[in-house]
Amino acid sequence: MNENYQKFLSYQERIAAYDMAFTLLNWDQTTAAPRGSSETTGHLLGVLSGEFYQIPTDPEYRKIVEELSHDETLAPDEKELIRKTARSQKQMAALPADVYAASIELGNRSTHAWEEAKKNNDFASFAPFLRDEIEMTKKIANYQNDTGMPIYDFILNQNEEGFTMEKLDAFFGMLRERIVPLLKSCEAKNGKIRTDFMKKKYPVDRQRTFNESLAKHIGFDLNRGLIAEYMHPFTTQLHLDDVRITTYYDENVFDSAIFSTIHEGGHAMFEQDRDRKYAFVPAAANSMGIHESQSRLNENMMGRSLSFWKPLYPKLQELFPENLSDVTLEEFWRAINRPQAGLIRCDADELTYCLHIMVRYEIEKKIFMEDYPVEKLPALWNQMYKDYLGIDVPDDAHGILQDVHWSDGLFGYFPSYALGNAIAAQLYHTMAKEIDIDGELEKGNAEAVHQWLCEKVHHKGGIMPVGEILQKVTGEDFNPQYYVDYMEKKFTALYEGLE
Repeated sequence: MNENYQKFLSYQERIAAYDMAFTLLNWDQTTAAPRGSSETTGHLLGVLSGEFYQIPTDPEYRKIVEELSHDETLAPDEKELIRKTARSQKQMAALPADVYAASIELGNRSTHAWEEAKKNNDFASFAPFLRDEIEMTKKIANYQNDTGMPIYDFILNQNEEGFTMEKLDAFFGMLRERIVPLLKSCEAKNGKIRTDFMKKKYPVDRQRTFNESLAKHIGFDLNRGLIAEYMHPFTTQLHLDDVRITTYYDENVFDSAIFSTIHEGGHAMFEQDRDRKYAFVPAAANSMGIHESQSRLNENMMGRSLSFWKPLYPKLQELFPENLSDVTLEEFWRAINRPQAGLIRCDADELTYCLHIMVRYEIEKKIFMEDYPVEKLPALWNQMYKDYLGIDVPDDAHGILQDVHWSDGLFGYFPSYALGNAIAAQLYHTMAKEIDIDGELEKGNAEAVHQWLCEKVHHKGGIMPVGEILQKVTGEDFNPQYYVDYMEKKFTALYEGLE
């Protein structure tokens, strides 16, 4: 192996070790640590991050990456990894160590402030932390942005390389033109779909039993992963042999845990399936949209399909006979797909989901392009929910405080959720040409979908750029037309026979 490249991988392994430590500490803070530990742990995380900072900014490491940037003997995926690293390295070097450490410490404190604020429906207590996160994001961008991009374009590009406000405005405009009228048409017919069984109580212990079997069914390897509980479901990975997901159980909303498990399982399988050649390369997809496409494809296109539930629904009926014994498979399928504008993004149906993202996108544009006052954000949020989804927000806990992302400085991240839906539809369209998806799912073989994704996307998906993945797998660039066509076809079929 190229000696310089071997030295590069040694640095990557050291970075991965710190990354694992940070991830484990953050997991512990989220799921198990005593609530009073956050301030001290946050401070020590800041100290640890200062130590970590020395590795990616090491002059010798930078020299190695610089030399490898011009090495034509590297394989294409190795060249892409070097390009990514050089980009990250340049940005890290532009950021003073004390600012980096302060951002880590702030994120820890802000997340716990958000948890308390959400629990107490108290935006005012969180507002100072949100203001600090916004200012920290601006400060970091000012150090790193040498592109001449407007600040929000730069922030977007950090999460989804190649996507700008111009491109996203066009994408969301397309969704408004086609999806909003479709939603109105569906809601007018919703009374014909049976939903009484969705409102009954489903004991949490039996939900846990089903969800564990469901995670195994879709391909999540529980020998190399686990399922915990948290109020905001998420996926995290220490490395490809330790990938963890969380879900949230509510005895009155039983399908929430089901689909969050499938969703987070999609993320987790992406990480578990990465090429072992890069086992010690810090886990990160080139495109968060690609990562999100795996969760949305599993959750919605596969997980909400009639064929997926044919072998699984009898098992669900056995666990909850008091609620489902008189509910047919078709009635269940219509109910879990029934579109209805609601307050909570994580619980949003497939048809309305991107409208939730549009609210956050528009607010972030105002924050960074117009310096919109933090104290006015709840009112702006509420008005946009009224304008886009036609609903009234009763309180901040169900409104602006519902998502954890801004408490950790994750601005510019939300649009990837919408892009993930479109990428998923494009991939699913191609998959359907190569395997009999419905036939395999009806046989209980969700592994066929998992293996196709593993081969086409997961194996090198954390290294290859999104455009290259789509070109290689589908033969074309990003094309949201497949998403809109899929939605119109699916939700037209959902109401067939109910007229």
